[in-house]
Amino acid sequence: MSLLAAGVCQVHAGDQPPVEVLHWWAAGGAPLNGVRADLGRRGFAWKDSAPQGGEERKLLFAKARNGMGQLPDALQLHSFSLRESAARYVSWDALAAAEHWDQVLPVPLQQAAKVGGHWRAVPLNIQRSNWIWANKAIFDELKLTPPTTFDELLEVARRVKAAGYLPLAHGTEPWLHTLMFDNAVLAVGGPVWYRKALVEQDPVALASPKMVTVFEQVRALSRLAEDNAKGRASTFATDMVVSRKAAMQLMGDWTKGEFSKRGQQARRDFICFPYPGTAGSYVFVADLFAMPDLGPARREGQQALARTLMDPDTQMAFNLAKGSIPARNDVPLDHYDDCARQSAHDLQAAAKQHTLVSRFVAETPEVLRNAVTAVVTQFVESDEPAASAAARLQRALRKS
Repeated sequence: MSLLAAGVCQVHAGDQPPVEVLHWWAAGGAPLNGVRADLGRRGFAWKDSAPQGGEERKLLFAKARNGMGQLPDALQLHSFSLRESAARYVSWDALAAAEHWDQVLPVPLQQAAKVGGHWRAVPLNIQRSNWIWANKAIFDELKLTPPTTFDELLEVARRVKAAGYLPLAHGTEPWLHTLMFDNAVLAVGGPVWYRKALVEQDPVALASPKMVTVFEQVRALSRLAEDNAKGRASTFATDMVVSRKAAMQLMGDWTKGEFSKRGQQARRDFICFPYPGTAGSYVFVADLFAMPDLGPARREGQQALARTLMDPDTQMAFNLAKGSIPARNDVPLDHYDDCARQSAHDLQAAAKQHTLVSRFVAETPEVLRNAVTAVVTQFVESDEPAASAAARLQRALRKS
C-alpha cells in the first residue's frame, strides 16, 4: 500500500467510531498488531477493551457494561458462553454464505461457532492442546525419539533424569494441572470417552476404571516435574526447556509464541509431538468473536471486523505470530514451521476420522471447570490415592 493510500485509510478510519473488542489477550500483544492494521484498512480503528482476567471475568465485565447500555462491539469467548446467550449476538449467516465459510472451516469448528445452525461467532484460529514441546539438543545428545506411548514417555524421562536434566518442566498454576489431566483423559480413553466423561459428564464414563488410570498417569507426570516448582508460571517452564534445564513441556501450541520470543526455531532448537497415546486425536480450542446486536449504527464496524477476522491474509499473519494455525483450511502454510504444518495435517486427518474434539474447558460452564480443577489440583498437591480422586471427581461433577 502506498503512503498516500495509507494516509487516506487512516483519515477514513478516524472518521468512523472505533470498533471496541473485549478480549483476554494482553492489549499490546504483537499478534494483534496485524489484525488492527487490517481492520484499519477497512476504515475502522480497533479499540482494546482488555481488563485483567480470563473469560469469566471478561463476561462479568460485559454484563456490567450491558447494564449501563455500553456493550463493546465484539467479545472473545468460548463456545459454551456463546450458546448461553446466542440470541443477543448478530447472525453472520448472510456474510458466511457470501464468503463460503462452510467450505473453508472444519465441521467441528463450525459447530463451535454456530448455534441452532446460525453463525453467531467468527473464528480466528485453532489451537491444539495435546502437544509436548522438547529441547532438541537434549534429545539429540541422548539419542531419544519422541515417545508414542506413556510407557515410552516414562523411559525417556528416566534417561533424561539420569543425564542430569529435569524430565518435565511444569508450572503450578491450577489450570496447568487441569491441562495435564485433560491430556491423560484423552490418552487413556480416546476422544469418544473424553467427550462423554468431561463434556457430557456421563455417569457411566466417570465411574469407569479408566478414570483411576487417568489419575495414576497424572501422578506419574507430576513426579517428572521438580518438587520445588511452587508458584512457577508456564512461561518460566518454557524458559527451562529453552535453557536446557528441562527436556520437555506439556502445553498447547500457544506456547510456541513464547519459544519464538526467545529466538527459538522448530526443528533447530525444539521439536514437538502429540502427547503420547493421543497421536490420532486432536483436541482444539478456538478463539471465537461474537458481536452483540447493537443496532444499525454499529453494524458497519462489526461487519468490517467480521470480514477482517475471516480474511485469509489476516489469519495467516496472526497465527504465524501467535503459534496457532488459521481457522480457515485454505490459508497457505508456506511460511509456517514444521509444528504448525504437522498441526494442520493432523487436524485434517482427525476431522476425517472423527477424532477431532473441542476441549472441555470451551464446552462446559465455569462451575464445572472449577470443580474439575479443584479435584485435580488437590490430587497433584497431595498424596491422595488415584481411586479416591476418581470417586471425588464423580461426586463433584454430580453437584455441578
